[in-house]
Amino acid sequence: MNIPKNVRLFLEERANAQAIGNYSSLLCEIEEQLEILEEKETPMVSPVEQMFFIEWYARRYGRDTADVEDRFDLMPQYQLEHLTGKYRLDFSVEFLTGVVNCPTDSVYNHRELEIFEKVRAPLLGIEIDGHEWHERNKEQAQRDKSRERFLVANGWKILRFTGSEVFKDSGKCVTETIDCATTLARIWHQQIRGYLLGKA
Repeated sequence: MNIPKNVRLFLEERANAQAIGNYSSLLCEIEEQLEILEEKETPMVSPVEQMFFIEWYARRYGRDTADVEDRFDLMPQYQLEHLTGKYRLDFSVEFLTGVVNCPTDSVYNHRELEIFEKVRAPLLGIEIDGHEWHERNKEQAQRDKSRERFLVANGWKILRFTGSEVFKDSGKCVTETIDCATTLARIWHQQIRGYLLGKA
């Protein structure tokens, strides 16, 4: 999948801003991810979604946020029928561990399957509302609202950003997402501890 010229320029700027030495490696990884989506017939065609995605992955190469990928992962064009029904989210944040500032073994004690069945991981969805794709008319606005009600009723917390917010400052949008995910992870961690203490 070809990355649009303006998005490719954005990627180059992000690589330079974070002093990412191996820019070509980052570019290849992002292009590979976009191609995987295209093969699954769920291409990420929105440039602002691509910018958000690039910002997230550029952080993985950054010096001060290298631990992000250890706790969260970004899943683009996310749809699982038992979690999202017939709807697709622009992104879902996957919580890789419920542990925040705590050694994994001391919390899980090799009981991961039992814990994850009883204490469900948070559901955090990201929606980026570009004018071209959202609320172009009354029917589209109604579908969007109905979709969000379904997701919230099924346990999702939805963070919404406008396309102009992402275009103007994608870093701020990703930081807000990481901050929200960190808060949800702490709550999840407390629930895990509570469950284990109750079972002790």
